[in-house]
Amino acid sequence: MRFTSELHDTEMDLHSMARQVLESPTWVPESKRMTLKKYLVEQVTKTNGELLPDNNIEAVNTKTNRLKWMLDHTMGSGGDFERRRSELVLRQEVGDMNNVMDENVVKSYVDSVKEGGVLRDFLLHGNLAFVAHQTLFVHGGIINGDDGAGLSALGRVPDEPSKHFDSVLEWVDKLNAWYRSQIQDWIDYPHWNAKHSSRGGNELLKYVVPNYAGSVVVGRHLLAGGMPTPLPDKTASLLSKSGIRRVIIGHTPHGNCPTVIKQPQGQINTCPMIYKPETIAEALHRR
Repeated sequence: MRFTSELHDTEMDLHSMARQVLESPTWVPESKRMTLKKYLVEQVTKTNGELLPDNNIEAVNTKTNRLKWMLDHTMGSGGDFERRRSELVLRQEVGDMNNVMDENVVKSYVDSVKEGGVLRDFLLHGNLAFVAHQTLFVHGGIINGDDGAGLSALGRVPDEPSKHFDSVLEWVDKLNAWYRSQIQDWIDYPHWNAKHSSRGGNELLKYVVPNYAGSVVVGRHLLAGGMPTPLPDKTASLLSKSGIRRVIIGHTPHGNCPTVIKQPQGQINTCPMIYKPETIAEALHRR
């Protein structure tokens, strides 16, 4: 979603672009934060072997470097730019990485969120939560393990902050309705407004960053030390009352096989699942 606004021609001027993007990623401690300007200065240094002032970074202020910075330092997708190039080589059957230019890679990302693009279609068909066969599926989780597992996303919908939905099915419907409204807002207003105070789908973009409190996308069922943690009794009880017996989550790897976390009372099983593509391929080959 960010590609439509942050890679737009009007945002390429470092002096007039959205300040909140220029200063990102704000959810990373400042001492460890790789801002866009820092990244561009690094690119100049790599090219010339010396550190140059900010006013000399315009030559490397390209959409290619903008996209690489976004992927590597704000999306947790380090290396995806070159992986996309490899994918394009295979899809286009060009046989040579050099035949897929940086501009082709950038275009593939931008095209993916245009009308008819594969990523836009994926977002249009997606949900934040899904229930089937007494099982709740979410991307990240419904608790924040690092916060003592006390904060739950269950029952919370961003556009109704004062309301708590005790019925899991009603909550899922409301959460997904909010998600779809945000996707439509993004489609209607894909770029920043003139004052850079808002852009379509901006509340959803906030919902998926690590410092958002109570998100099913960035929720975690692991403690700070990496150990899995059961659900709080209140959360488990709400799930159980709605007929939910299992919670299937992803995002947080804990080895190469699913980790089953049983509640002490036995009413809910939580199962974090994440597989590496090469692991699946190896397993199939062994079979």
